[in-house]
Amino acid sequence: MADDPVQGPKSVYATGFFPVRASFGDIYTGTEKESFKGFLVFMPYLGDYYNVTPNWAVQRTEWWNMLQRIFAGGDVKTEVETYVNNANAK
Repeated sequence: MADDPVQGPKSVYATGFFPVRASFGDIYTGTEKESFKGFLVFMPYLGDYYNVTPNWAVQRTEWWNMLQRIFAGGDVKTEVETYVNNANAK
């Protein structure tokens, strides 16, 4: 969805944030979200960390699950170990 040249810009537009790919172009000019163009000033400060980190999506899901287990009373050390094992196993 994020790599598709047609769906990618539509997906970014739906989020209301800014495209991190210059190839998506200016998706907000002439729309009701034109004021969102201000987010583009952040682009030069972004690295490719989120795009190239192995298992990024898995890690984010596991992070959320870990927090939920801790907030429900789980042992922090045990839950962090579970998080690390799960995030690295996939």
